[in-house]
Amino acid sequence: MKHLQLLDASLRQVPQHGYTTRAFIAAIQSDATLPQYKATTLHAIFPSRPPITHLTERISKPVHQEPVGPARALFQRWLDLGREDMEQHLFDCPQKTQESIFSSGLHRRLEYSQTGLEHLPQGLKLLSAPSAHGDDFLPVHVPLPDPRPAMDLARSLCRASGNKEQGTDWYSTRLRLVTIYGLCELHLLGTQSLSRTHDLLDALLLGSASSSNPGDVSFLTFVGKSWQGILRSRYF
Repeated sequence: MKHLQLLDASLRQVPQHGYTTRAFIAAIQSDATLPQYKATTLHAIFPSRPPITHLTERISKPVHQEPVGPARALFQRWLDLGREDMEQHLFDCPQKTQESIFSSGLHRRLEYSQTGLEHLPQGLKLLSAPSAHGDDFLPVHVPLPDPRPAMDLARSLCRASGNKEQGTDWYSTRLRLVTIYGLCELHLLGTQSLSRTHDLLDALLLGSASSSNPGDVSFLTFVGKSWQGILRSRYF
């Protein structure tokens, strides 16, 4: 519980310090009721993944290396709160159909992303970071976007809608939601326009609703081209 309190307090420092260990330190210094951890303790509490040696050897210049475990944990907390906000919204404003639940939940999640848009690219890169080191590494060796946040959203939406599909249909529904949200989040980052992103979401939901059969050529084409665009994005 005390770690969650520390994470929540540190999130309030993100507008000034971003997703960094500095955000934790600023929160600790401004609130004497929080555990008075030092940076080394934070790195132990929120450990980083081990470095990938064959990638780090390709760095030709000396860099300041800082474990990204605390920063990644901070962004993960922001993601968790966004998913909880979406789930609460669906509970407070129940919809009648599966598609309306998907639409309402994704629109709500985009509104949440808008509130943290300035530092969202940094957070996404932290999730995809290939080593235990800091920002100097991220623009160089970020291999792939991490699909887990969108997968978590899709799982919550399907649970809220009472989706009971099985087999390939189970996968196709979740793949559709993950793809649509990934496209909309990138559109929001690129345009900085929530209203235009809402319009895109409506269009994608409508256009993919009738062709989400996993064996449908148009559905496979939609997914394939969408992820080609996501992988080419300058945010990854």
